[in-house]
Amino acid sequence: MRPRKYYQFIEKEKTSTIWIVLHIICFIGIAVSSMVGANALSRIYDTFNYRCIAYAKVSIKLVDVSYKNETNTEKIKEDSGEQETRFGLIRAEDTSRISPIGKKLNLGIFEDDYNVEFASRSKKLVMAEAEPVPGVEDVFIYDEELWVNNDTLVARAHLGMTTTVFASLILCDYLIIIPFSSLIVVSTFTMMIILFRKSFKSFDSPTPGGWMYVYPLIIATCTMTILSVVAFLLTYNGLNDFCSQFSQFTGQKRCSPILDYLTKEQRLGRRHFYRNAQQSQLGYFIAALLWAIHTVIVLVRIGCTADFYLVKVLIRKKMQRDDQGLDDAFFDDKGFYFEPASRIKLIEVVKEKRKTSKKKKPDDYVFHPKVEKREKFLIDKGWGMNDHEYRSRRLVETA
Repeated sequence: MRPRKYYQFIEKEKTSTIWIVLHIICFIGIAVSSMVGANALSRIYDTFNYRCIAYAKVSIKLVDVSYKNETNTEKIKEDSGEQETRFGLIRAEDTSRISPIGKKLNLGIFEDDYNVEFASRSKKLVMAEAEPVPGVEDVFIYDEELWVNNDTLVARAHLGMTTTVFASLILCDYLIIIPFSSLIVVSTFTMMIILFRKSFKSFDSPTPGGWMYVYPLIIATCTMTILSVVAFLLTYNGLNDFCSQFSQFTGQKRCSPILDYLTKEQRLGRRHFYRNAQQSQLGYFIAALLWAIHTVIVLVRIGCTADFYLVKVLIRKKMQRDDQGLDDAFFDDKGFYFEPASRIKLIEVVKEKRKTSKKKKPDDYVFHPKVEKREKFLIDKGWGMNDHEYRSRRLVETA
């Protein structure tokens, strides 16, 4: 009979603390970044009355319009308020008249002594005090608002909430739900790690071993990684798509601090749209990155068998013992030989004494002296499967 070789996994008494620390660090980072991103995104939704701005089709209004050149003003129909300009689709609103803006606005700066008084306001607008937007002609910041100033008119640029086509609420609900789902998952597995860690002290613990949460954890981690990456891409690309439609006002294809003046809410002051957009994109990115890193950590933990000893068992006939000079300490009553692992750094179990039982399970074993000094532990009858000798015999008997 040729010797039979088997590889077996024996649960460790205690898993290295390094793995526990890595899990906890990733979980804390995921929880913090998810809440920061979700909180910033919810503030953006609040700014737009809980409308979804990701991938929205923006409509810009020119309000408080005042015209400079009366001789060039032409009467047009009241229903033709939409004009195509170099700023995209702009709706000019004026109660008395609407002047053709033209295909391109040749904007110029008002002279210092030129004032424009609006019927809706009790103050005068002095454009000499306005601050020009860097990199953009003919657009100015005055009184924390964006103004367009040319030879034809001066007007305040305003985001048209009623004419802007916002995205579906399902998209934004998904972006908000994912961070809260991450918080629930990390909280659940953090409690499992803390509770199941006690079972490493001895085999007679009533709680299951630490390896019991590893395999559910890898499934949950892979799932949350995919969902978080999708949420980050939707948040990043959706906000940048929204901001790029204001590029002729801001001079940038991505979100800019100038957008704070276009999204200002009356009586509430500036809502810091730019800061919230940056925080939400960064929070979603860090959360997705940490989920991916945690997936790698769990895979490495499984690949390194951090929760088990891997034991190689060689089984021989009793008649081969005398010819090959094998040690009696590694034979059982039926003549099966258990060879310690050589290439794999593992545990070697040596039989100290055996007590006869109806189930024929070993009762008492100690670790080999070559391994680190550990106290003798008692293998309870209910944990007989943890003993590699008993499991090997079952493999032989059922072969």
